[in-house]
Amino acid sequence: MCVPEWDWSFVCSVASAVAAVVSAIVAIVAVILSLRVAYKQGEAAKEQARLAEEQKGIAERQAAFELEINQREERRHANWVDAEVCAFHQKHSAERWLMPLCFAASAFDKTWPYRRELYRDFCCLTNEVQRALFEREGISLRVGEWDCDKSLFSSCVDALEELSARSFPDDRSSVLYDNGKYLRRCLGYGEARVDVVARDACSAQSLGRLYEQRIVDVLSEALDGKGGCCRKPISLLMKEYSFAESDEIQACLFVAELCMYLAILGTSSEESEHEYGSLDDYFASGGCTMEDLFLRVLFEVYVRLLRSR
Repeated sequence: MCVPEWDWSFVCSVASAVAAVVSAIVAIVAVILSLRVAYKQGEAAKEQARLAEEQKGIAERQAAFELEINQREERRHANWVDAEVCAFHQKHSAERWLMPLCFAASAFDKTWPYRRELYRDFCCLTNEVQRALFEREGISLRVGEWDCDKSLFSSCVDALEELSARSFPDDRSSVLYDNGKYLRRCLGYGEARVDVVARDACSAQSLGRLYEQRIVDVLSEALDGKGGCCRKPISLLMKEYSFAESDEIQACLFVAELCMYLAILGTSSEESEHEYGSLDDYFASGGCTMEDLFLRVLFEVYVRLLRSR
């Protein structure tokens, strides 16, 4: 039996054709798979973009909601502050001219049992309400501007001593010894009216002029350099007002009046650019107490001597 011979050239050509077809099929499958992967990736990217946009929308709505809540809370808080300010003004409208002294009361000691309800109520308010009160009254003071770690009283005493030594270098007398004990003791006579104590002092010491006018005249002349007798104004006034022999309440009044006018007359008028209310008019009207006078001394020394430091 004869076995036919293979046409190897034909076999090779068929094999080559089959290999080419297989390669083409593999390439087509690879392209299809690539396209499918690209399609899937595109779909995934679209989904991610959609989710990102959705999350952005949620975040924007959340931010808008939170902003609305915050604005609503701010309006509520502002209304509360305004209500507190209105309530304070209505309650203390007759004493509104003493508002600047509330600053001194708060800076001196918030917990002090002041005789005047105005000061006690002010010290119990939040700093925000206190600031709003000053803004409403047009008072150029900012609550909290005084360093609470420092003693306002001691700082005022030191500032007055420095001013006295600088203004009257020949006068070694001082009414503020023992850290200004007579000035501080004014608070012990807080309810006593200044005009009554002054009248009693004028009667006891035969002072011919208004009680405070003589202090103003002597200090003014000494600060202006008029007259040799005014080189030692503190000593002169202590003698004329019988400071060493006075009753304690009269000694306290003398020290407070002397310190107040020394701060007012011994400083420049730059502080007048600020608005602090009409304390002079209120004090001149009568009815002010030793407590008011004590706080005014601290206030005048602070705004004229300490605030600019």
